[in-house]
Amino acid sequence: MARGWSQQELATRMTDQGYSWRQTTVAKTEGADRPIRVNEMLGLARAFGLQIADLLTVPIDDVDVANAAALVADMAAAAAVARQRVDEYERALDKARAEEARITTELEERRAEYRRAVATAEERKAREADGE
Repeated sequence: MARGWSQQELATRMTDQGYSWRQTTVAKTEGADRPIRVNEMLGLARAFGLQIADLLTVPIDDVDVANAAALVADMAAAAAVARQRVDEYERALDKARAEEARITTELEERRAEYRRAVATAEERKAREADGE
């Protein structure tokens, strides 16, 4: 609430509204060594030409807003890069699964060929043993 006032000036403005404020009251209040009473909030708001809600809000300066906006933009960019990587990994995973399915099918076909070859060899061996 920078107004360029002295502590005595604020004390006088509060006294004019019926509050028993002195320069030391202002100093203790500024230093957080004295709590502000609820009824004094109205007097302070009037002295500064503000609403009580204005005294209770934390001011946000343009630098904080710019820093927050830059941080949000950086986070959005990082999220976009991460999403792109996830998409790439999902495509690679899909390709790997397709390759696995192809190899599994080929393996089953080779096993079937092997079983047929073994069966044929056993039949041939049995015929030879029978004298055919």
